[in-house]
Amino acid sequence: MAAPTGHDDRELAHLRWLCRRGAKELDLVLESFLQHHYARLSAEEVTCFRHMLDESDVQLLSWLFARTEPDGEMTKNLLERIRHRVVVDDSA
Repeated sequence: MAAPTGHDDRELAHLRWLCRRGAKELDLVLESFLQHHYARLSAEEVTCFRHMLDESDVQLLSWLFARTEPDGEMTKNLLERIRHRVVVDDSA
């Protein structure tokens, strides 16, 4: 995976570690998104993604399965991209 502009391999390794969660479903979704789509995120989306990784597994699962919606338009849009990209890409 190519590093986004301004991101080094150590930072990506750290994000990979943060994507490893207690729930296997989150591991699969977040690691897949990081591997295949992270490099195309804008600087603002990268910051949003990092903040999302600070949330609890329960909260992330609730958002990813659309049981609840997060505050903030950017977070909502990023979650929609994650849902779409991972489901569409992994089903192809």
